[in-house]
Amino acid sequence: MSTILAFGAHSDDIDLRAGATFAKYLREGKTIVYVVVTTSASGIPKLSPNEAFIIRQNEAKEAAKLYNTEPIFLNFEKTVTEGPSDELPTGMPYIATSLRNNDALQTIKSLIEKHQPEIIFTHNPNDLHEDHYHTSALVYRAYQSCKSHVSSRLLLWETGSKGKIIDFIPNIYIPVTDEDLVLKDKAIKSHTSQYAIFPWFETFAYDNALYWGEKANTAFAEAFIEVF
Repeated sequence: MSTILAFGAHSDDIDLRAGATFAKYLREGKTIVYVVVTTSASGIPKLSPNEAFIIRQNEAKEAAKLYNTEPIFLNFEKTVTEGPSDELPTGMPYIATSLRNNDALQTIKSLIEKHQPEIIFTHNPNDLHEDHYHTSALVYRAYQSCKSHVSSRLLLWETGSKGKIIDFIPNIYIPVTDEDLVLKDKAIKSHTSQYAIFPWFETFAYDNALYWGEKANTAFAEAFIEVF
């Protein structure tokens, strides 16, 4: 059975940027491996990292269920974690220095080698969110180091909420269906703490797929940059 491996910096990144594509692959019988790289221990107003960490991991579990999988939590330390964080996992790599951390690199390599994925998905390095950038760079380096013995494609999804320096110019569009978008919408809204903060979560699944579908001359699509 073919496997799809995704690395998101935070608990909701995978669903926002590739949820409909994963729904499509699930319908086709592929296995989804859903990896959350950092603790995601922020992003909920008035809550400490300790409190946010638990909530956001539980939300990721609910989202991943929709793809018939469970998240793999690497719990790398985020670039910014404000407030008390004594209950967060200790001794884990710091995402901002992960490129120079052999343990961090080996963690990503081991997942690629274990699952032998058909496709690896992750962030675009042209992303102004520090955690997104560092996750992308780390996954890319691990991918390059595995190319001699793992036959995988690497696809980078759209830049996130903090924006980008230059335009996102995809070179591959993956058509998706209304059924796929229903699942993506549910996955996005599984992150209830974020849904409460960001009104655009309400219609994002369809708005984004309509936009890229028009570019791809199809009803709905998600867009990526394939790295060769």
